[in-house]
Order: sequence, then structure tokens, then C-alpha cells
Amino acid sequence: RFEQFCFLICFSGLLFLRMAPGIVAPSMPPRGCGPRAPSSWPRRVWRFAVCGAALCAALHLWTAGSDWLAPGRGSSKPSKRSPEIFENLGRLPVGPAPEPSTAEQVESVLESARTGLRLLGALAVLAVAVIGPAFPRGTAPVHAEGGLLAQYGGEGFNYDNELKRDSREAVEERRRAEEAKRRAKLEAREKAEREARKAAEEKRKAEQEARERIREEFKKAAEERQRAEQEARDKREKAAAERKKAEEERAAKDKEKRKAEQEAREKSKKEADERKAADASTRGEQEAARKVAEAKRREEAAKKRAEEEAARKAAEEKRREEAAKKKADEEAARKKAAEEAAKKKAEEEAARK
Repeated sequence: RFEQFCFLICFSGLLFLRMAPGIVAPSMPPRGCGPRAPSSWPRRVWRFAVCGAALCAALHLWTAGSDWLAPGRGSSKPSKRSPEIFENLGRLPVGPAPEPSTAEQVESVLESARTGLRLLGALAVLAVAVIGPAFPRGTAPVHAEGGLLAQYGGEGFNYDNELKRDSREAVEERRRAEEAKRRAKLEAREKAEREARKAAEEKRKAEQEARERIREEFKKAAEERQRAEQEARDKREKAAAERKKAEEERAAKDKEKRKAEQEAREKSKKEADERKAADASTRGEQEAARKVAEAKRREEAAKKRAEEEAARKAAEEKRREEAAKKKADEEAARKKAAEEAAKKKAEEEAARK
């Protein structure tokens, strides 16, 4: 089987190499060489048929070519490799041989048909191998004298130049196709880049609008916070002023009350002194009256000093309050200036971002 396989491979390769140039040979002149040549379809059909038959025969012989050559196949002679047949000869009944059944007859006919097909395949392979060199090769029919060029190309026709021109046109057509493809790819890339730039611009605008919106929200929040702090400071100052006014009114009332009490005491004491002076008739009483007057004068001096001390303390208290208020105003102005500076710095930082 290995030898048969090598034999078939060699003849199939020879057949293909010999028939392929004749099969692919042009049957009409090149483009621009006059009217179309009549098709040589009988030759093509014959070549394809021969090649197909050769390949089918090769495949058939490769798969089952050794069956009809095997011992005991296609022959009525018994095989020497089957001793069982000789052992069973003595057991066969003596007399005329039995007629074969219908199935055996059909099997015999099919076996004969298969053997005939195998022989026809082998003959086809040998025939193709023998008559293969008689077929023309390549473009020999085109260049031959009286061939297609002389019949349809004209006297001054140059096949090589026409072939070169066709090649140049094919190259130009391929170049134009590649250029169109490259241009389409470039346009697609430019379109994608434009869309990407447009998307980036829209994204940048959206981010800018978001930053502006956030900046405005921060600004409004800062203004609201500053307004709330200012209102809180105003309320605290108003409450402090009301408390101070209430304390001043209470101090004035206490002062008036103390003054009224002092006047009442002085009046009662004066009346008592006058009664004592009226009742005193002696020098001792006069001396007592003098002492009383001296004591009264000392009391008036002490009272005057006390009033001066109270006025001085009130002026000192008022001066301290004015200094504290001035200091509070300066502290508020300083805080306001610091807030203005921080706000301006935040705006500059946001604008720079």
C-alpha cells in the first residue's frame, strides 16, 4: 500500500504541474485588444474533466485500491492463508453444488463493478500521464503565430506593453483605492478628534459653570454668615446699651433716694439743733450750740468731699466705659477689615483657579 500511495502521489503531482498552465491560459485577448475572442470551453471542459477523473481515481485507489489485489478477493481460488477451508472440505455434502442465493449474486455483481471501476481509474491515470505533455503550456496559445493576438490584437499590437499598461492601471487603481481608504480613515480620525475636542470643550464649560455656581454659593453663604454675625453684634450692643441705661437709671434713683434721706436727716438734725439752741440759755448751752455748729460745718465739709469723691468716681467710671466702648469699636473695625481681606483673598484665589 505504501508503494501504491507513493505511485499515486507522484503521478497526481505530475498531472497537476502539467495541466495547471494549460488550465489557467487566457482564452481571450487583454483589455483594449478588439472584440472578445470566442470561448474555448470544450478544451477547458476536457481539461477539468481529465483532472477531476485523475483525482477521483487517485482518491479511490488510495482508499480501496488494494482490496481487489488482496488474496481471496475477485477470484474463485481458495487462499493458502485460509486452512479452515481445506479442513471443512471433507464435511461438505457430496453432489451437485447448491445454486447461489440472490444476495450472493448481487454481491458478486457489485464486486465485479467495483473491480471494473478500479481498473478504469488506473487506466485514466495512465492515460493522463501519457497524453499530458500534448497539451499546451501557459500563454503559448496567445503568443503563437495565428493565435489570439494576431487575430484580435492587430499587426502592431505589443502584448508586453499592453500587459505593462494593464499592470500600471491596476497599480494606479489600487493606489487610488488605498488613497480613498486612507482619506476615509483620516476623515474618520479628524471627525473623532473634532468630537473629542467638542466633548472636552463642553466638559470644560460644564466644569467652569459648576465652579462659578459653587463660587456664587460660597459668596452668598459668606454674605449670609457676615449679615448674621452683624445682626448678632447689633443685638448684643443694643442689649448692652439697654442694660447700661437701666443701670444708670437705677443709680440715679438710688442717688436721689440717698439724697432725700440725707436731706431728711439733716432737716431733722437741724430742727433738733434749733430746739436745743432755743432751749439753751446758759453759756454752756451756747458752747454746745457752737460745738453743734462746728460739727454741722464739719459734716457739710465731709458731705461736700463725699459728693466730690462721688462725682470723681462717676467721671472715672464714665471715662472707663468710653475707653471700653472705643476699644470694642476698634476691635469690631479690625475684625471687619480682616474679614474683608480674607474675602478678597478668597475671590482672588478662586479667580486664579
